[in-house]
Amino acid sequence: MSLCLFLSVTTNHGVAGVDPVQLERLLSEVSGVVRRAIHVPTPLIGGDPFLSADEAPQCVIQLYFTKLDALESAMCADGPLASVINAAASAGCRWTQQAMLVRKFVVPHASPVDPGCLARATYLVAYEGKAEDDEVWLAHYLRQHPPLMVKLPGIREVEVYTRIDYCSDLLAERVRTLQRNKVVFDSIAALSDALASPLREELRKDFLSLPPFTGASPHYPMQTLEQYLPG
Repeated sequence: MSLCLFLSVTTNHGVAGVDPVQLERLLSEVSGVVRRAIHVPTPLIGGDPFLSADEAPQCVIQLYFTKLDALESAMCADGPLASVINAAASAGCRWTQQAMLVRKFVVPHASPVDPGCLARATYLVAYEGKAEDDEVWLAHYLRQHPPLMVKLPGIREVEVYTRIDYCSDLLAERVRTLQRNKVVFDSIAALSDALASPLREELRKDFLSLPPFTGASPHYPMQTLEQYLPG
């Protein structure tokens, strides 16, 4: 089983932002993490043909764990992760948190991933609204959407995340996003090319066929620094 903790940070006007390099160093002290990704906003080349640009968080962090107890231990009140959040919150940053189950989809013909430090481009998506029936909506999405996503030209990785219950002492606002997903590419140019492909139009049609859903579903293009860590 793979679990992921999402941490998002936004800043008020005039407040200094988070330094991703320093953040990576501080996050290296969090135990139990098997993979780490730090995302910062970056513009698409030519935009998304179907969506207006959403205002992205200043930074989104993904911390991956293989066990629930390891994830919850990392969210204790006196751990290094709490120190990172508390220090940034004191400086005027606003944090949100959500732990989720990871559903990874095989991408045919993708090159092997170098287990070192990777710089990639990611399209992060969050379905923040409410479905008429969560289970029906998720079942429809999981059956139909990822099989199209893995066919995008230049695609490296596809993951979908669904909600779980968890315990956390972190002083970050809990969010209950219905579902998240991400598609990963080698560069922002490759991501932009994929969004201009016919597959993007198929994905849009499939999205419009989903069961009733109301609310926001922001799509964020991000520059990603990712690292696989010893288990």
